[in-house]
Amino acid sequence: LQMGRTEEAIEALEKALELNPDIVQAWNNLANAYLQKGDADKAVETNLKLLTLAPDFGLGRNNLAVAYYHKGEFDKAIEQADKARELGFEVHPDFLKGLEPYRQ
Repeated sequence: LQMGRTEEAIEALEKALELNPDIVQAWNNLANAYLQKGDADKAVETNLKLLTLAPDFGLGRNNLAVAYYHKGEFDKAIEQADKARELGFEVHPDFLKGLEPYRQ
């Protein structure tokens, strides 16, 4: 992903998950790859699969919040960012600041 070869990363991660669908970090990386590609819908879908395996994975909650934000689903983004924080994950302060106008 860091080398900008997003499509190749997605293919490799999907193959890895076909072999072993219980690899939390692979799901996380796949969701990030989809978001990097600009596919927020697939990023949300992938993060939701990840969180069925590891519901207390704060980074996964954070990444789901970011994906929802990119989709314009701000209520869901706030909910997931708050859950990430409750789990002890340090959500980036700038992201939290960006959510403030959407809090009720």
